[in-house]
Amino acid sequence: MTAIAPDKVLGILDFNYVMDRILPVTPYGREFKKDMKPFARGREEELRDHLDVIETILELIRDNRLTFIEIRTIMHDVKDLRQSMHRAGKGISLNMVELFELKAFVFQVRHLYEKMEPFTSRLPEQFGLIPLECLERLLDPENAGSKSFYIYDSYSEDLKHIRKKKHILENEFTAKQKELIKKAQEDLGLNFRPGGEITVSKNQRDLLEAIEEYEGLSYLSESYINITFKVKPTPEMDALKQQIETLRGMEQEEEENIRAKLTGEIAEYREELLANTGRIGLLDFYIALAYFAREIKGTKPGITAADMVSIKNGRHPLVEERLKEDNEEYQPVSISVDKGVTVITGANMGGKSVSLKMVGLLVLMAQYGMFVPAEEMLMGLKDFVYASMGDTQSVQTGLSTFGAEVSDMIEALDKSSRYGLILIDELARGTNPREGHAICAAIVKYLVRKNSICIITTHFDGIGNLEGVKHLQVGGLKGIDTAELKSTIAGDPSRGVEIIRKHMDFRLYPAGEDASVPRDAIKIASLMGLREDILDTAMDILGHGDGSSVPFLR
Repeated sequence: MTAIAPDKVLGILDFNYVMDRILPVTPYGREFKKDMKPFARGREEELRDHLDVIETILELIRDNRLTFIEIRTIMHDVKDLRQSMHRAGKGISLNMVELFELKAFVFQVRHLYEKMEPFTSRLPEQFGLIPLECLERLLDPENAGSKSFYIYDSYSEDLKHIRKKKHILENEFTAKQKELIKKAQEDLGLNFRPGGEITVSKNQRDLLEAIEEYEGLSYLSESYINITFKVKPTPEMDALKQQIETLRGMEQEEEENIRAKLTGEIAEYREELLANTGRIGLLDFYIALAYFAREIKGTKPGITAADMVSIKNGRHPLVEERLKEDNEEYQPVSISVDKGVTVITGANMGGKSVSLKMVGLLVLMAQYGMFVPAEEMLMGLKDFVYASMGDTQSVQTGLSTFGAEVSDMIEALDKSSRYGLILIDELARGTNPREGHAICAAIVKYLVRKNSICIITTHFDGIGNLEGVKHLQVGGLKGIDTAELKSTIAGDPSRGVEIIRKHMDFRLYPAGEDASVPRDAIKIASLMGLREDILDTAMDILGHGDGSSVPFLR
């Protein structure tokens, strides 16, 4: 599966914002997210199955909220151990940290298996974790259930014997050291630290002389103000210390032998371990998709073989979030389009661009296998998604806004015979109105015969009435009491835009036959307080067509 939209289009439609809200918690789940690809046409059944799994997990989360909190908590501590598994497979002895992490992983698999076991019958087989009881016993031979890892005595009789002997000698050494410390304290009347050290200020000259003459102490270290002494071990204690060091060397050598043996036994389960990393990653990824669906109040999109897109009460999640931050509500928009051209007209501030982006984003989300922020959605899979919105001027290439727009448009026109989605906001806005109208009409006439679904917003009159074109209009300010609204704005001019937006109907309605582009711009200017004489002049020009009338191309 290849990308259906270039990075520029993904950015225009805020797809990266959506991706950033899908949050797997394991390294394996993050890899599944990184490898997300759109489902290509012909894979409709696979996509339906994929969405069904998300729906099932979403239901499980709803009915077992605390259990899934525990599952995510366990997953938070899962580490990427594939390098350790690779080293084990090559016969390289694992160190203590790696053995500790592997033990933790084995028990994480066990705990996740136990949490998920009641739900396995509702999920595909590849979600089922594989408890590794042999490795559990291997890494926890005393069945202590501890999270830490230790080279247990039970791994080797030799190790057990070495440690026992070392422990006896260490106790003997400690006892003799305590005797020497006690004697030194009694002889000198001083308090020593538990290890037999004492620190004396260089200003205490009499005490320093007494200590230097005492045969039971030796110089250890000094700073510019203090000197530290230590109880001097006896020859018998030196012999004990040498024996202890020898035993420590033997212990270390035996532990290395045990680690090599453990590594070999772990390597035998390398495939099962790797299988569990994949299954944990898959489960983590789908849980993240389900939580995201829950956060956006998403619904499962219907996937059809028909070349169409139908959205009921769709929402753009980023715009919705920003409105919520401003204590404003998002007004959902419904739209149904199929092959050919749909033109959306309406005044500025009417939400045409947001609706266009909403359609593109929801199509991408559905095709990438996500639930969508809508009440309902039904769509056919696309070969590509193209979007042109906002200022496309390119400083690097030296192209003007219009030149860059045409350059992008050529690419979309070349693809238009395929089953794609083309979204264009204010086509030909970057040139003079007369030529812009002509180019816009000509492109619409070309696209209306193609296989792609094309949605175009425009301010040009007549474009929506071209043969074969579906024309939708934003509700705008129809039915608004202009005088009352103007009075409200006059009372708080700084909130004029916000007040108008709250009264704006952003929904899309079928335009009547020969419908013209709404003239809400002058109404908005009036509401915002533009001078009446200027508005009168504008109305006069509009009424007489002075310099602004553009011939309707058929």
